[in-house]
Amino acid sequence: PEPDWPAFAAVFGDHIPKHASAALPELTAAELRATLQGMRGASAPGADGWWVRELANLEDPHLEELAHLLRQVELSGKWPQLLTGLITLVPKDDFDGTDVMRLRPITVASAVYRLWARCRCRHLQPWVEQWAPAGMYGGRPGHSGDAVDQACPPP
Repeated sequence: PEPDWPAFAAVFGDHIPKHASAALPELTAAELRATLQGMRGASAPGADGWWVRELANLEDPHLEELAHLLRQVELSGKWPQLLTGLITLVPKDDFDGTDVMRLRPITVASAVYRLWARCRCRHLQPWVEQWAPAGMYGGRPGHSGDAVDQACPPP
């Protein structure tokens, strides 16, 4: 079922920071291409079978069509199933073939999803910095998860 935002807000609304909505620009072929140039081309493909290097080799009209598809996904809030994550179980070193607790789940996201997420994370970064408290770490410039060790030394 879809999340019920009004029910969630009724219970937790007092704990949600009040801030301006994020304004996101439309994705373009040029932005997708620039983002693809910064991604590792050898990353495993997802369920859709696309490799980053294959996306990077698309001509601009095809990247523009991909940008259009991603706009439709954003407007509808629904991802085509092939572009969602593929969950697989990787056995730990001591897996004996019977104990499912010795399996480690990992998700392999499609290259298209990773491309979209990288673009949107870059767009959202200035907005996050407007409201994120100084003590919030992870995924922020100067506030990486590794920086927690420096900010919170042991007693």
